[in-house]
Amino acid sequence: MTEAADIEKEFDALARRAGLTIATERRETLLDGYRDLRVMIARLHRTRPADSGTAFVFSPEILQRSQRKHK
Repeated sequence: MTEAADIEKEFDALARRAGLTIATERRETLLDGYRDLRVMIARLHRTRPADSGTAFVFSPEILQRSQRKHK
């Protein structure tokens, strides 16, 4: 079975579990959205080094500009 077929089966199983009845004319659009959601989830769940977040970035230039504005 292909990955596309597996995703369709997963989508259908999740819809059934949620008690959703999906109209045939809307199924493909919702399935496309589900595929996109899976891509976004995969991006969120990857490992990143701690120093890659912007909260850990220190820029003296930005700090100095900010201090000059508040004087």
